[in-house]
Amino acid sequence: MESATWKPRLARAGRWLVSAPLVLTLAGALLVPWITRTWQNREHEHQLKGALVTEMSDAFTAPVLTAQFIATGLIAKHLKDPAQRAAAVQLQYEQGLRAWRLTSARVATEIEAHFPTEVKQQWTAYAEIVTDFYRLSAEGLATQERSRLVDQVQTALGGHGEDVHWAALIPEAHELSFRTAYVAASEDLLTAGDYLVQSVLAHRAEDL
Repeated sequence: MESATWKPRLARAGRWLVSAPLVLTLAGALLVPWITRTWQNREHEHQLKGALVTEMSDAFTAPVLTAQFIATGLIAKHLKDPAQRAAAVQLQYEQGLRAWRLTSARVATEIEAHFPTEVKQQWTAYAEIVTDFYRLSAEGLATQERSRLVDQVQTALGGHGEDVHWAALIPEAHELSFRTAYVAASEDLLTAGDYLVQSVLAHRAEDL
């Protein structure tokens, strides 16, 4: 009786041993591609984030530094003729602003393609502040417009701009107090951009 009971069990065990390699083969066929795809996606995500944050950093650093050079009088400083100097500064201003608008739009598109809407919104808001700050480097703006731009930049930077003498940025004349305040605000604006870059790194990329 005991022998009869064990025979079916042995038969089932034998069938399992015969089918086990097949099971393992099927499992491997499913798991290996999944693991490979997961690894490739993670690798692609790291590469995408690395390229994007570098582009973002380069994008906002260029206009901020260009504006700083304009505001502090370093652009075309070697030119003696006032008219030539003014023309060179204006040309640099227009080229820098155009390049920034094109670059910021391209970055926004890349963010939109792979990251949540809130990240693009953060970038768009920051890009507008960079543009406002850039415009403050120029001469020829009405006092009321300068005051409006200063208020917007100061509000956007919040705690990052506590060390800036904002009132010094309202007068059109680029006196020492203006230049000092502009350089301080430049550094705070760049720091805010670095925080934004960290925000991108904290989010998972999508549609890889």
